[in-house]
Amino acid sequence: MKKLLAIVAFVMLLLLMSTGAALALPNGTTFELDRNAQDSNAKNVLPDDWDSLFPVNQSPAAKVAVFVPDPEKNNIFTTGGSKDINDVTEWGWTAGNVPDKDDITNAYAAAYNVDGDLIIYFGLDRYANNGDAQVGFWFFQNPVGLNSDGTFSGTHTVGDILVLSHFTQGGVISNIEVYRWVGSGGSDGSLDLVHKGVDCMPGPSGIVCATVNQAGTLAPWPYTPKSGPSGTFPEGSFYEGGINISELIPEGLCLSNFLAETRSSQSLDAQLKDFALGTFDLCSIEVEKTGDTLSKVGDTVTYNFTITNTGASTLYLDTITDTVLGNLKAQALAAGCGTLAGGASCGFSVDYTVPDGAADPLVNEVTVIYKSTPALTGPAISDTDGHSVDLFQPSITIDKTGDA
Repeated sequence: MKKLLAIVAFVMLLLLMSTGAALALPNGTTFELDRNAQDSNAKNVLPDDWDSLFPVNQSPAAKVAVFVPDPEKNNIFTTGGSKDINDVTEWGWTAGNVPDKDDITNAYAAAYNVDGDLIIYFGLDRYANNGDAQVGFWFFQNPVGLNSDGTFSGTHTVGDILVLSHFTQGGVISNIEVYRWVGSGGSDGSLDLVHKGVDCMPGPSGIVCATVNQAGTLAPWPYTPKSGPSGTFPEGSFYEGGINISELIPEGLCLSNFLAETRSSQSLDAQLKDFALGTFDLCSIEVEKTGDTLSKVGDTVTYNFTITNTGASTLYLDTITDTVLGNLKAQALAAGCGTLAGGASCGFSVDYTVPDGAADPLVNEVTVIYKSTPALTGPAISDTDGHSVDLFQPSITIDKTGDA
């Protein structure tokens, strides 16, 4: 019996290993997490690197790519409530300076869809490398911004993602932790620890990893360190990482902003220092309606519908309605529009017979609503498109002439 159990356990282990090998890993064949920002191949050929995206996006694969410069004497955190364990409403900001080692010079993020999985890459560079660093990346579902009175706009949403890392001056990653905002009742109160990662180097490292340059490396964008030549990241100044969101959060989510931060220590209640805030909208949908533009009563008008997921996250059809044709969800589902991965499209056509008394021109609109989860929860992602058909009235004129 013990031998049988051992065999079963061994088989299960092999199955788990084979399943893991099939995962879309952050440092796989899509993006180079290799301690530098230089692409090792042609810019339009995978895997990408940061210079494939910035300062000019040359990647056909990146669904979203955002670069946020953070010049010296820019916005920084202030007030004692600016901590990761507190809601955004308790954070404060001001224009000022932070210690050089905590001064973010640039922050960046990109989203890719790899074999149906959403993978987010993130990174930052800092002004000085004279000391260890604690960094974090927030990925917010609802919009977060800055108010003129020194407060932040927006609030945390349950499920917001926080990635924390600590690295040394020499570029050694000691820990990577992924938390989700739960408000209360988490492993650490408002935060719930959901995953731990390791350094991306030397090879595949699970669904989340990060790494830091261990030698000077070229900067693809304008960069001047505190010490050393311009255009070069000194050792321990360039940080990058990646996370497979789909494996971490199978139910799916939409994001609106990302925030890169530096922190005073590894503690979760550490005071936040510098930040760089950028728009990072992963969910968007587009519907296009075309068809005949000239018809008459009794004739058939053919309407063509094309729906495209123009974002990075997989979306799920909630409703599709037309002001003339009514509910079109059955036709859309039959055409494969029920689930659309980032960048995917679907299309279908519907015939309509123009009735007596139809308005001229015959104007109608179609509206689609998608959600980010199969259960159709979360915010509505929608789009509308219109179409017009001119109706003509057949007529005949008889002109009779003859001798007067």
